[in-house]
Amino acid sequence: MIGLLVSGRPVQSFKPVPGDQSRFMAAITDADAINHIVVFLTLPLPEGIGAGVHFSWPDTGDAAPDWTYLGFLSNQKPSAIYKIIKPRKSAMEKDGMPQSSALVAFGPSRPHQAGVGISLEPLVNLSSVTASASTETVQKTSMEQFCQKMLDSFANYALSFAIQNPANPDESYVPTKAVTMWVDSFKRKLEADPNFWKGS
Repeated sequence: MIGLLVSGRPVQSFKPVPGDQSRFMAAITDADAINHIVVFLTLPLPEGIGAGVHFSWPDTGDAAPDWTYLGFLSNQKPSAIYKIIKPRKSAMEKDGMPQSSALVAFGPSRPHQAGVGISLEPLVNLSSVTASASTETVQKTSMEQFCQKMLDSFANYALSFAIQNPANPDESYVPTKAVTMWVDSFKRKLEADPNFWKGS
């Protein structure tokens, strides 16, 4: 029903929490190396139900892990990208963390292994919960930046092959081969590093 994607890793699925049919969990190994996670629906949710997304950093002790509320998915918003920022414990104790009915034990997180929890709840409940200040939903911003970078790359590359139309000096055209070459090059770069465009 719900998938999890970390850049450079295979898509993960969520496993049900034993004894609770409304909660699911997935583990992320080598958690210190991640900056973003993508959570998405693979099947529609029941009418009026949303999927709360929660994140837990690796627990280095025996105490129950702290779960941070990131946001929620719905049939109207079937995917989201979350920027993960490790919160300082002192700030969490001072300001407190946002609570929802799902912020209970999804299960302990092992050291160096973060947890992502999903809670199926009425949308009216999820809509009233504010995401933690230690996280940032970057779905729209990241997509806009990616599209702008991609368009700039294409325009610069294609225009470098522009040929003036002999019949009309005010017009130029780009050979289709140049477009194909750009597409192939862009796909190779994207497959090698999905975030390559951020450094360009």
